[in-house]
Amino acid sequence: MPKLFDIVQKRKQIFEGIMNSLFTSNEIEEIASMRMEICNTCSFLDTEGSKCTVPGTHPCCGHCGCKLKWKVRALSDSCPEAKWEAILSPDEESEVNTKIGYNLYE
Repeated sequence: MPKLFDIVQKRKQIFEGIMNSLFTSNEIEEIASMRMEICNTCSFLDTEGSKCTVPGTHPCCGHCGCKLKWKVRALSDSCPEAKWEAILSPDEESEVNTKIGYNLYE
């Protein structure tokens, strides 16, 4: 149950990471690549999926359980070990979502 609660709390960042994976840009891919280099050297990297919030979503962060393909592309998310920081604030994230026509509460 705690992992399901984590998904609900991080739904905006998860959606952002998915969208940035589907609709790529050079800038986001560059950021994702730099973040992934850091994740690849982290002791929390889970390549087998035993600590992933959702089974089958490895590689993931063994600390928070997030799928790394999406986490590193979510500009409003940060590493739980503070190895890289969010680039967007929650307000900036909301502004971007409004511009692209995404409203989580509709």
